[in-house]
Amino acid sequence: GARPAEVGVINRCTPAEIRHELKRGNVAAVLAVESHHTVRYGGLPLPEGVEIAHEFDVPVIVDGAAQDQRLRELIGYGCDLVITSAHKYLCSTTGGVVAGRKELIDAVYLQNQGIGRGMKAGKEAIFGAIAALEYREQQDMAGWTVEQDRKVQVILERLGDIPGLHLTVDADPNSCPFSRARLTPDPAITNHTAATLNVELAKGDPTIVARAHHTDEGYIHLDAIEMTDEEIEFTCQKVRTILTS
Repeated sequence: GARPAEVGVINRCTPAEIRHELKRGNVAAVLAVESHHTVRYGGLPLPEGVEIAHEFDVPVIVDGAAQDQRLRELIGYGCDLVITSAHKYLCSTTGGVVAGRKELIDAVYLQNQGIGRGMKAGKEAIFGAIAALEYREQQDMAGWTVEQDRKVQVILERLGDIPGLHLTVDADPNSCPFSRARLTPDPAITNHTAATLNVELAKGDPTIVARAHHTDEGYIHLDAIEMTDEEIEFTCQKVRTILTS
């Protein structure tokens, strides 16, 4: 029943713009998106957005998508509700997690008899999410991060001698505790752009799916989180074959 009102433009949102919209009144909530898909500059930092919204007694709902590793951090900013997927890095069955103020969680629960009725999660999804959260609480995240760093370094070692391929390590843009390998091919040497490298990796069986959000900027990412050592070796060999043949 709410009408969305976009604040700012695609690559900019200022404190003045969000205050202007809030002064109109009759605002149910501010919805903020925390995702690597958003523009990396010109946005309003989430803590500042929360502070401004709360000046007008307006709650802040965060679409956290894959930010489950930052759940405590996001709530710590003062966000009133934080929504994350349960089946991404949390590795649950398909579902989601809503965390935050109890009275708002209770309001979400009431939608079990409202709009949520047609898209309700089954008991498997609920118990899967609970089990995943319990496992996360016991997980050695520092050790997990070390393991992810090791796998990224293996990628760099395996591909480091390919002529015309520039390799770097990129930290997660949302400050999640892992990094990715960035591959930037020089078309003049490898006969491939980032876009064509991505297309070639996707061919065959098994398919290799790179993170291709930045092919227009000349690079792709390899995300090693769900990859075994064997899969890393296979992926690196295919990259080598594509760029050197």
